[in-house]
Amino acid sequence: MSTPEQPAPATESQDARSGWLPRLSVNRPVTVMMILFSMLVVGVIAYIRIPIELFPEGFEEKSLIVFVPVPNATPKDVEETVARPIEDIIGTIPKVKRVYSRANAGSCFVRIAFQNGAVHTRWV
Repeated sequence: MSTPEQPAPATESQDARSGWLPRLSVNRPVTVMMILFSMLVVGVIAYIRIPIELFPEGFEEKSLIVFVPVPNATPKDVEETVARPIEDIIGTIPKVKRVYSRANAGSCFVRIAFQNGAVHTRWV
């Protein structure tokens, strides 16, 4: 009969690296609980004090949306009589980045995107 081989005994450096957390948890449970409690307190303070915003202040794009109803008009008529004249006039305003327009049957949407630093409240 053959005897099963036993693994080589672990050296002291391997013992010191592996299992230090379970050994600490068993030998010093109050210390581990205080560390976990302090991490919980820091997490709660961070959650309360750090603001989370969908659009941060410096990241938002300033824009203005114009809706013009045009009853009983085809999309082509709305484009020719409403959308293009608005685009031409808006294009002359300084600090306008982009102008989007959409002509539908009976209405027109125009979205004006301004560059950063533009104050567009005076045009409303």
